[in-house]
Amino acid sequence: MKKGFTLAEVLVTLGIIGVVAALTIPTLVQNHKKHVYVNQLKKTYSAVSQGLAKALVDNNASTLVETRLFNNGSAIPFFQQYFKTALICNKGNLSACIDEHGYMSIDGNENHPILRGGYTDCAVLSDGAIVCILADFINSNIENLFIDINGKKKPNVAGRDYFALMIKNDGTIDTVIDGDGHGHYDFSNIDEYNAFSKIMYDGWQMKY
Repeated sequence: MKKGFTLAEVLVTLGIIGVVAALTIPTLVQNHKKHVYVNQLKKTYSAVSQGLAKALVDNNASTLVETRLFNNGSAIPFFQQYFKTALICNKGNLSACIDEHGYMSIDGNENHPILRGGYTDCAVLSDGAIVCILADFINSNIENLFIDINGKKKPNVAGRDYFALMIKNDGTIDTVIDGDGHGHYDFSNIDEYNAFSKIMYDGWQMKY
């Protein structure tokens, strides 16, 4: 006599598999999305860092002001020379590059980083990422850098696909660490300003 599984046993097994899949697949999908976000962030961050470093070398300059690429508070010359761009916008037409009113905090509240930061110029890079800079190094040593790793695409959530950093006049990017300067960090509230630091602190992982 040949032995086999009964229909009831097969149905029970399939039911268990279905329950396990229903519980695990959403988590796997979410983790995959976070992995994609982090990889895109690294790519854009690296591109901006390399652009700033190259600008200093090409112009034999010690500061970004000396490169004359940010004169009159404009970052457009910098974008034009060191990036492959699909579109460049200034403060008068930022909406062509970015959804100025479509952002929100990770807690679901409305968040308008472009309006709050007063960014002057934005560039849509060839890969779809958006980089905005408030270029006023003459009056300040540090200026705002805004990165949206996937352009106008959703989710447009702080710490997921958009981040706020700071560019120093020496060409380095300040990751805006949310801590006391002695290795003690408080990441209880993630926003666009400390999300990058949290990702780096966790070994380039989005654990929140």
